[in-house]
Amino acid sequence: DTVPIDDKVLDRGAIVLFQPPLRSTSDQGTLPQAGKVTATALLSASGTVTDVKTSGSAPLDLKQAFATTVKNIVFIPAEKDGKLVPILRTFSWEMTVEVRVMGPMRIQ
Repeated sequence: DTVPIDDKVLDRGAIVLFQPPLRSTSDQGTLPQAGKVTATALLSASGTVTDVKTSGSAPLDLKQAFATTVKNIVFIPAEKDGKLVPILRTFSWEMTVEVRVMGPMRIQ
């Protein structure tokens, strides 16, 4: 149940039924203003998410929050030859903040 099957040979891929919202893991309860994080996880044949590995430019607290979100995904496992099988799946999340400079302020 831990060796992932190549997506190319599956009869049916995993079906994500529910992905919980991203929530902060910090003491302040807030998420960083910007960042990108990618998580690769093993979607097991038993219906659990394991071996979550995160990467990206996001701060550590965002990576931890995203890993927790991915671990709580509810899914129907992938299928090969009538059997449920594990697969690797990659999930991404990105948040950007746009800052506009309007020019100097004039006081009259």
